[in-house]
Amino acid sequence: MPPGHLAHFILDVVAALDMRAIEAAVEARDPRGERPYQPAMMRGLLVYGYCVGVLSSRKIARATYEDVAFRVLGGGTHPHFTTVNQFRLDHRAAFAGLFVQVLRPCQKAGLVKLGHVAFDGSEPVNQSPDRAKRRAAGPDARREEGEYLVVFNRRANASKHKAMSYQRMNEQEERLVREVEELLARADAADRRDDMVKDGAFVQGYNARTAVDAASQVIVAEAVNHQAPDCEHLVPMVDRVETNCGQKPAVLTADNGYFSRNNVAACEQRGVDAHIAVGRERARATPSSQDPVREQMRTKLRSPQGKAIYARRKTIVEPPFGQIKQARGFRRFSLRGLAKVRGEWTFVCLTHNLLKLFRAPR
Repeated sequence: MPPGHLAHFILDVVAALDMRAIEAAVEARDPRGERPYQPAMMRGLLVYGYCVGVLSSRKIARATYEDVAFRVLGGGTHPHFTTVNQFRLDHRAAFAGLFVQVLRPCQKAGLVKLGHVAFDGSEPVNQSPDRAKRRAAGPDARREEGEYLVVFNRRANASKHKAMSYQRMNEQEERLVREVEELLARADAADRRDDMVKDGAFVQGYNARTAVDAASQVIVAEAVNHQAPDCEHLVPMVDRVETNCGQKPAVLTADNGYFSRNNVAACEQRGVDAHIAVGRERARATPSSQDPVREQMRTKLRSPQGKAIYARRKTIVEPPFGQIKQARGFRRFSLRGLAKVRGEWTFVCLTHNLLKLFRAPR
């Protein structure tokens, strides 16, 4: 490999990270079993794999034979794909904890300014009949007739026995009451299964949310949930930015899904200059029916300064989604269950920031 290759950078970064949580868990295992692979080597393979879009444990295991960079990171060893997958499962919480550690060198390199942070996420595709075709087309369907394009609606494997429509829940409420204990007991068992998704299997949608710094599109906060509304997640994301970076963003931009009087007030209390879209003005709105907070925000966004600030939102927050989804091929979560999905999304954001750091001028 040539000097300056990404694999060399990953080796240096991984060596500098505090991985005592993973190492302690490995050392605590029964010593009479098979000798484990070095944690540093395993985490290097996973970090590099997610950076270059090799996400499958099977493909990572195969690459240790066929790809020079993976062979270097593996140090001549070839862990089985089940070993790679189990390592990812066992230490997902520790991997997620590395997100802040990676943000620190990004800040030192001047990639994080927090002068302007844009927030965005995804919403499940509308289930109305006029959009049924777009639902069938999947998350990559294009905008048609003014529809809102779902930027990053991630899918993941989930058991059909754990998910029921609202209509079905109403129809079978009595039966659900009797089965609730059984379903809870089966939830953990379902999370442990690592089967490949079969054709026709139920697919659960997750909303991946990010806060992106305008300086170099570094992700400064992330979250995953399976709730469609964005509004309730703005304040927790703002607080997470402060927790991760040690300070609040000076300016905040977000689309109209995040607008509420409480969110505007919370941003003011935190000293954050919020620019949140308020949606279209209703044609029949009367002065008495207008929300003064909404109208103040509308006036703010219509000012020359407000227009200039909010116009940058899409160019800040959406490119990272495109880079993750298109350039790196991350189109669905590999793990099952919300807790594991959250850990994987944090890991994806971590590797996105590592790539920003790797490509930053030195």
